[in-house]
Amino acid sequence: MNRIFTVFACVLMLISCGRQPQEGVCLLAEENLLGDADFRLEAESRRSKFWTSIQHAGEKSFSVEIADAIVSIEKIGSQPWFLYRQRLQADDLAGQKIAFSAEVRLVGRAAVTAEPVGRPGGIKLAVLRGGRSHLHLDQRLKADRLPEQWQQLQLIAQLPPDTETVQLSFLHESGGVLQVRKPSLRLVDPASAGCKVTASAPKN
Repeated sequence: MNRIFTVFACVLMLISCGRQPQEGVCLLAEENLLGDADFRLEAESRRSKFWTSIQHAGEKSFSVEIADAIVSIEKIGSQPWFLYRQRLQADDLAGQKIAFSAEVRLVGRAAVTAEPVGRPGGIKLAVLRGGRSHLHLDQRLKADRLPEQWQQLQLIAQLPPDTETVQLSFLHESGGVLQVRKPSLRLVDPASAGCKVTASAPKN
Protein backbone atom coordinates (compact mmCIF):
# COMPACT_ATOMS: atom_id res chain seq x y z
CA MET A 1 0.00 0.00 0.00
CA ASN A 2 2.80 2.41 0.88
CA ARG A 3 4.36 1.76 -2.51
CA ILE A 4 1.09 2.64 -4.28
CA PHE A 5 0.83 5.96 -2.42
CA THR A 6 4.49 6.71 -3.17
CA VAL A 7 3.97 6.18 -6.89
CA PHE A 8 0.75 8.26 -6.83
CA ALA A 9 2.56 11.08 -5.03
CA CYS A 10 5.35 11.04 -7.62
CA VAL A 11 2.79 11.27 -10.44
CA LEU A 12 1.14 14.25 -8.78
CA MET A 13 4.51 15.94 -8.39
CA LEU A 14 5.30 15.42 -12.08
CA ILE A 15 1.93 16.85 -13.12
CA SER A 16 2.36 19.82 -10.81
CA CYS A 17 5.89 20.47 -11.99
CA GLY A 18 4.76 20.25 -15.60
CA ARG A 19 2.54 23.28 -15.07
CA GLN A 20 5.39 25.47 -13.90
CA PRO A 21 7.16 27.49 -16.63
CA GLN A 22 10.88 26.95 -16.90
CA GLU A 23 13.19 29.81 -16.06
CA GLY A 24 13.40 32.23 -18.99
CA VAL A 25 10.63 30.48 -20.97
CA CYS A 26 7.81 32.70 -22.22
CA LEU A 27 4.37 31.08 -22.16
CA LEU A 28 2.18 32.72 -24.78
CA ALA A 29 -1.57 32.99 -25.24
CA GLU A 30 -2.99 31.11 -28.22
CA GLU A 31 -4.75 34.07 -29.86
CA ASN A 32 -2.80 35.92 -32.54
CA LEU A 33 -3.73 39.59 -32.15
CA LEU A 34 -2.46 40.63 -35.59
CA GLY A 35 -5.02 41.25 -38.30
CA ASP A 36 -4.58 39.42 -41.62
CA ALA A 37 -1.59 37.51 -40.23
CA ASP A 38 -1.42 35.28 -43.31
CA PHE A 39 -1.56 38.33 -45.65
CA ARG A 40 -4.50 36.79 -47.52
CA LEU A 41 -6.62 39.95 -47.60
CA GLU A 42 -3.63 42.06 -48.51
CA ALA A 43 -2.77 39.71 -51.38
CA GLU A 44 -6.31 39.96 -52.72
CA SER A 45 -6.74 43.73 -52.72
CA ARG A 46 -3.72 45.45 -51.17
CA ARG A 47 -6.36 47.39 -49.25
CA SER A 48 -6.91 45.15 -46.26
CA LYS A 49 -6.51 48.15 -43.92
CA PHE A 50 -4.29 46.01 -41.70
CA TRP A 51 -0.90 46.41 -43.39
CA THR A 52 0.69 49.63 -44.64
CA SER A 53 4.19 50.55 -45.75
CA ILE A 54 6.56 53.48 -45.55
CA GLN A 55 10.06 54.12 -46.87
CA HIS A 56 12.71 56.80 -46.57
CA ALA A 57 11.74 59.93 -48.52
CA GLY A 58 12.71 59.86 -52.20
CA GLU A 59 12.04 57.77 -55.28
CA LYS A 60 10.27 54.45 -54.88
CA SER A 61 13.01 52.07 -53.78
CA PHE A 62 11.20 48.92 -52.64
CA SER A 63 8.57 46.61 -54.12
CA VAL A 64 6.27 44.21 -52.27
CA GLU A 65 4.92 40.87 -53.49
CA ILE A 66 2.71 38.41 -51.59
CA ALA A 67 2.41 34.72 -52.40
CA ASP A 68 1.74 31.58 -50.33
CA ALA A 69 1.36 33.64 -47.12
CA ILE A 70 4.86 35.10 -47.57
CA VAL A 71 5.65 38.80 -47.97
CA SER A 72 8.66 39.50 -50.21
CA ILE A 73 10.20 42.98 -50.03
CA GLU A 74 12.79 43.77 -52.70
CA LYS A 75 15.12 46.75 -52.78
CA ILE A 76 14.93 48.32 -56.26
CA GLY A 77 16.24 51.85 -55.65
CA SER A 78 18.66 53.95 -53.62
CA GLN A 79 16.64 54.84 -50.52
CA PRO A 80 18.02 53.20 -47.36
CA TRP A 81 15.07 51.73 -45.46
CA PHE A 82 11.53 50.37 -45.72
CA LEU A 83 8.91 49.35 -43.15
CA TYR A 84 5.97 47.02 -43.76
CA ARG A 85 3.86 47.57 -40.69
CA GLN A 86 0.66 47.16 -38.73
CA ARG A 87 -0.57 49.58 -36.07
CA LEU A 88 -2.85 48.47 -33.23
CA GLN A 89 -4.71 50.68 -30.80
CA ALA A 90 -3.53 49.72 -27.32
CA ASP A 91 -6.94 49.29 -25.67
CA ASP A 92 -6.48 46.04 -23.73
CA LEU A 93 -2.75 45.82 -24.57
CA ALA A 94 -1.62 48.76 -22.41
CA GLY A 95 0.30 47.54 -19.36
CA GLN A 96 0.60 44.00 -20.75
CA LYS A 97 3.69 41.99 -21.66
CA ILE A 98 3.57 41.00 -25.34
CA ALA A 99 5.56 38.89 -27.79
CA PHE A 100 5.94 39.91 -31.45
CA SER A 101 7.52 37.31 -33.70
CA ALA A 102 7.93 36.24 -37.32
CA GLU A 103 10.04 33.98 -39.50
CA VAL A 104 12.36 36.08 -41.66
CA ARG A 105 15.08 35.46 -44.24
CA LEU A 106 17.10 37.27 -46.91
CA VAL A 107 17.20 35.70 -50.36
CA GLY A 108 18.99 36.43 -53.63
CA ARG A 109 22.54 37.50 -54.29
CA ALA A 110 22.62 39.73 -51.21
CA ALA A 111 22.08 36.68 -49.01
CA VAL A 112 25.13 34.77 -50.29
CA THR A 113 27.65 37.46 -51.18
CA ALA A 114 30.45 38.35 -48.78
CA GLU A 115 30.25 42.01 -49.77
CA PRO A 116 28.51 44.42 -47.36
CA VAL A 117 24.96 45.18 -48.51
CA GLY A 118 23.74 47.32 -45.63
CA ARG A 119 22.34 46.41 -42.23
CA PRO A 120 20.44 43.12 -42.06
CA GLY A 121 16.68 43.41 -41.84
CA GLY A 122 14.38 42.02 -39.19
CA ILE A 123 11.41 42.94 -37.02
CA LYS A 124 10.71 46.11 -35.10
CA LEU A 125 8.32 47.20 -32.34
CA ALA A 126 7.50 50.76 -31.34
CA VAL A 127 5.19 52.11 -28.64
CA LEU A 128 3.50 55.37 -29.57
CA ARG A 129 2.02 57.98 -27.26
CA GLY A 130 0.92 61.40 -28.42
CA GLY A 131 2.18 60.51 -31.89
CA ARG A 132 5.74 59.99 -30.67
CA SER A 133 7.75 56.83 -30.09
CA HIS A 134 8.45 56.07 -26.42
CA LEU A 135 9.79 52.53 -26.74
CA HIS A 136 11.82 51.12 -29.62
CA LEU A 137 12.83 47.46 -29.97
CA ASP A 138 14.24 45.54 -32.91
CA GLN A 139 15.80 42.20 -33.72
CA ARG A 140 17.76 41.57 -36.88
CA LEU A 141 18.80 38.57 -38.94
CA LYS A 142 21.91 36.87 -37.64
CA ALA A 143 24.80 36.91 -40.11
CA ASP A 144 26.25 33.59 -38.90
CA ARG A 145 23.32 31.49 -40.19
CA LEU A 146 23.24 29.60 -43.49
CA PRO A 147 22.33 31.78 -46.50
CA GLU A 148 18.61 32.03 -47.20
CA GLN A 149 17.76 30.14 -43.99
CA TRP A 150 14.52 31.07 -42.20
CA GLN A 151 15.20 32.60 -38.81
CA GLN A 152 12.66 32.86 -35.98
CA LEU A 153 12.83 36.40 -34.60
CA GLN A 154 11.01 37.51 -31.46
CA LEU A 155 10.64 40.66 -29.38
CA ILE A 156 9.28 40.66 -25.82
CA ALA A 157 7.98 44.03 -24.59
CA GLN A 158 6.40 45.27 -21.39
CA LEU A 159 4.00 47.95 -22.57
CA PRO A 160 3.66 51.08 -20.41
CA PRO A 161 0.19 51.59 -18.89
CA ASP A 162 -0.29 54.78 -20.93
CA THR A 163 0.48 53.14 -24.30
CA GLU A 164 -1.83 54.45 -27.03
CA THR A 165 -0.62 52.61 -30.14
CA VAL A 166 1.70 49.68 -30.85
CA GLN A 167 3.48 49.62 -34.22
CA LEU A 168 4.78 46.25 -35.44
CA SER A 169 7.01 46.26 -38.50
CA PHE A 170 9.25 44.26 -40.81
CA LEU A 171 12.37 46.29 -41.59
CA HIS A 172 14.44 46.05 -44.79
CA GLU A 173 17.70 48.00 -45.03
CA SER A 174 19.91 46.02 -47.38
CA GLY A 175 20.10 44.77 -50.93
CA GLY A 176 18.22 41.65 -51.93
CA VAL A 177 14.76 40.38 -51.01
CA LEU A 178 13.55 40.21 -47.42
CA GLN A 179 10.89 37.55 -46.91
CA VAL A 180 8.53 37.27 -43.93
CA ARG A 181 6.04 34.59 -42.90
CA LYS A 182 4.00 33.52 -39.86
CA PRO A 183 3.95 36.85 -37.99
CA SER A 184 2.21 36.87 -34.63
CA LEU A 185 1.46 39.11 -31.68
CA ARG A 186 0.53 37.30 -28.47
CA LEU A 187 0.10 38.14 -24.83
CA VAL A 188 2.67 36.66 -22.46
CA ASP A 189 1.15 34.55 -19.68
CA PRO A 190 1.57 36.38 -16.34
CA ALA A 191 2.80 33.05 -14.92
CA SER A 192 5.96 33.45 -17.04
CA ALA A 193 7.73 35.46 -14.35
CA GLY A 194 11.13 34.62 -15.82
CA CYS A 195 10.24 35.78 -19.35
CA LYS A 196 12.77 38.53 -20.02
CA VAL A 197 11.92 41.62 -22.05
CA THR A 198 14.06 42.60 -25.03
CA ALA A 199 16.59 45.37 -24.39
CA SER A 200 15.69 48.73 -25.94
CA ALA A 201 17.36 49.50 -29.26
CA PRO A 202 19.50 52.67 -29.48
CA LYS A 203 17.86 55.52 -31.36
CA ASN A 204 19.40 56.38 -34.73
